[in-house]
Amino acid sequence: MRKSRIVTEELKTLITKYKFDICLLQEPYTINNKIAGFSINSRILQCNNPNINPAAGILINNNDIEVMLIDKFTDSHCVCAEIYSHDLEPYLNKLSAIIKYFNNNNLLIAGDFNAQSKIWHDKLTDKTGEKLEEFIFDLNVLNTSTTIPTFHNTRGMSNIDFTLVNDKLIKNMKQWKIIGNVVTSDHNLIMFTFNAHTAKEKTISDNTRKYNLKKADWKKNLNTLKPVNIDITIDSQILTLENTIHESARKTIPIIRRNNNSKHIWWNTNLKKLKKEVIKLRRKVYKESRHNTNGHSTK
Repeated sequence: MRKSRIVTEELKTLITKYKFDICLLQEPYTINNKIAGFSINSRILQCNNPNINPAAGILINNNDIEVMLIDKFTDSHCVCAEIYSHDLEPYLNKLSAIIKYFNNNNLLIAGDFNAQSKIWHDKLTDKTGEKLEEFIFDLNVLNTSTTIPTFHNTRGMSNIDFTLVNDKLIKNMKQWKIIGNVVTSDHNLIMFTFNAHTAKEKTISDNTRKYNLKKADWKKNLNTLKPVNIDITIDSQILTLENTIHESARKTIPIIRRNNNSKHIWWNTNLKKLKKEVIKLRRKVYKESRHNTNGHSTK
């Protein structure tokens, strides 16, 4: 790279075009003995001696890739690292099968998903997080915003551990929290309370009106839906979308009365698609937010 800032900019263009996950750098551009000029979202591995100007480095552009610098064999001209990446697809398929099979039962899923998303209160959404969002949109995330991360080590901190429950179980869960500095692991302790003695739900839903879907005018329903303004906050967008859905339902779907012994599920494919749009909308706003913060798009 001849330690050139121009070559650095050219490489950044190629990274965006070809979506390079890893770049091996020779004679990189540096400032104060640090490789410079790349996106703040990229990770750079180089010699850790602050008095040595690095002549080699490794650039990681994919947050799904785990990497660890091996200091013992790293110097100014040689960078040694352990790099690996898990194939997420088999795990997503298994997760999808579990969610589908236990759809009518109390379901709780928790663990280290090695995925970041602002939906579970991380600072950013990585590619793994985006994939997981698509699979868990029917579940409820128990994670709450907190100053204590679920994971921390010498390279940083993040919220890659999260807890999910389905609608059937959500009312039994409370007091989800992270307890820091109680174990020597790089993952903090996550604690929540499950109330096994919560009274059974009434057969009449307490969160929505009842609609006669067989007599619904779906064409009119779609025509009454309004676009959501993406210039407002995420919370406002979600509230606006929910209000729009309910308003449209009241105008286009007849309301029926049911006794306490009957239960009608009002959720349908149309609303399921709309919920997916909420996730896509969130993702778009997050990316635009990063663009405005960094002054350029992050790929």
